[in-house]
Amino acid sequence: MVLDRKKKLVMICCNSEIEGKISMCTWRIGMLFRFFTKVRQLFQDILISMFNSFGMLLRMQGMVSLLMVTMLMM
Repeated sequence: MVLDRKKKLVMICCNSEIEGKISMCTWRIGMLFRFFTKVRQLFQDILISMFNSFGMLLRMQGMVSLLMVTMLMM
């Protein structure tokens, strides 16, 4: 009878330990996932701003080339 109780206690302790480890792992994975999504968002923001500035440069270049062409035509 006493042995059965001890076995049950050990089983409960082991189960809770395993559950704790699993929840720790899932929490860590969640934290990593959040970190990576933040990094990805940062990269997206940087890329978007780079593309915007690049587009502005291209537009400026286009304007300058148009001006040059019109000046040459004159």
